[in-house]
Amino acid sequence: MRTIDTLVEDIEALFQGETHTCDPTNLSDVGRRIADKIANSLKERKEPTKALRMSQIGKKDRQLWLQHRETESEAFPSNVKVKFLFGDIIEELLIFLAKEAGHTVTAESDRVEVNEVQGEIDCDIDGVTVDVKSAASRSFLKFKDGSLLDEGQDPFGYMDQISGYSHARKTDGAFLAMDKQLGHIAVLQVPKHKMSNIPERVEHLKEILPKDEMPPLCAEPVPDGKSGNMKLATLCSYCRFKKVCFPDLRTFIYSTGPRYLVQVERAPNVPEAIA
Repeated sequence: MRTIDTLVEDIEALFQGETHTCDPTNLSDVGRRIADKIANSLKERKEPTKALRMSQIGKKDRQLWLQHRETESEAFPSNVKVKFLFGDIIEELLIFLAKEAGHTVTAESDRVEVNEVQGEIDCDIDGVTVDVKSAASRSFLKFKDGSLLDEGQDPFGYMDQISGYSHARKTDGAFLAMDKQLGHIAVLQVPKHKMSNIPERVEHLKEILPKDEMPPLCAEPVPDGKSGNMKLATLCSYCRFKKVCFPDLRTFIYSTGPRYLVQVERAPNVPEAIA
């Protein structure tokens, strides 16, 4: 019986050596699931509800507090929505490849609950609850070298998410990640001593979310090189509520994407987005 320890090499082996013939059932299933992802992404997107979900449990307190109050926020632009769809498709592809590589995939999209907070796992692979991720090359390295497990290296709360799923299912937990730029794959198994205390996290959120007092900033601005300017931390740059926290935010368009400045001592020599 295969184990998750050999998952990466077994997937890579599918593309090497002898021709591999795909299981028709697996092909049909992945095709249907990808089609559903595409169809759902093109439907009218509803705003996130105030209900706390397991997939959000790792978000920072202020972000969840603002969402809980249904605070007006900026909409994601179309290119970001396409990136989300691309990630969804990659995640379905990885689960398909795990099946084709001879690993046991069960509990796909099973629902879980911890202290009335509900969620939906990606799947179990070889008895381990797995959260599947796609990431840019720099972020992928945290899955490959294990630095995601280190304190301060998980700005998006992935560890709380897998901890919640693992706690609910009473299983070990792991990430299956792909570098969506280079195609590399990694498995990061999460030791039990690194798991978050999810019941405690849930109770903390249930206590603070109804309060009128807004929690502290999720992250303080950081220097933008040696310019003297201050920019949003990476975590905040992806948040839909950034202009609630920083109403005077200025956005400059670099070739690598937008950069959000909260203090401008020297204007960058690139176009500025006009709100």
